[in-house]
Amino acid sequence: MINYAGQKVVGYSVTRKSQMTFRYRYTCGHCGRQTDIYESMIEMESTITKRGSNNNNFTVDEVMTTQKKANEYLLQCIQEIQEEKQRLDNHYYNGSLPFESLKYLSEYLKEADTCPYCGAVQPWKKRYFASSGMWTVGFFFIGLPVSFGVMKLFNLENMGIPGLINAVVPLVITMILGFFLARFRRKKQIAKYLQDVAATANATKLEIYWNY
Repeated sequence: MINYAGQKVVGYSVTRKSQMTFRYRYTCGHCGRQTDIYESMIEMESTITKRGSNNNNFTVDEVMTTQKKANEYLLQCIQEIQEEKQRLDNHYYNGSLPFESLKYLSEYLKEADTCPYCGAVQPWKKRYFASSGMWTVGFFFIGLPVSFGVMKLFNLENMGIPGLINAVVPLVITMILGFFLARFRRKKQIAKYLQDVAATANATKLEIYWNY
């Protein structure tokens, strides 16, 4: 129950789900061994909501439309997975990292995103790299005591606003340094990741079995 503009408004909703299980396995491009068969499930849902002070019943057509949309979402997701698998087969990726164009594979093939035998990272596995923002914040806490020390050392706090500005300069320089170091480090990490996964990705053979 929601209080909106002084009036009690009750929300009624109906949700319909559509799901499909599927099985998959792959031959690792690094060690050449074939994995066991894994099982995964795709689940999509659609919801409609009515609001009002009276009990609003949903018509049969509305419920059927909701189920139809859930089914459509499921089919769209299956199509995306099939397209991503095709990109994998063709060794064609978009974006700076493979998983950016294999996001559905990374979501539904989590159980086997590294080879169970040799540990090789598969191209759909999500990888996270420290952002420049995190490093900038980290260098802020490094630069803060430096600025404070400079201010005390040269008695900048007694010089008014110009003194405070000069005291902040080391902090700003430190944060800028952290930002560019982070960008350089991130690029190196991504380049190494792509190099490590490239040979495996080009040789990995993924098989998906749909249970229509």
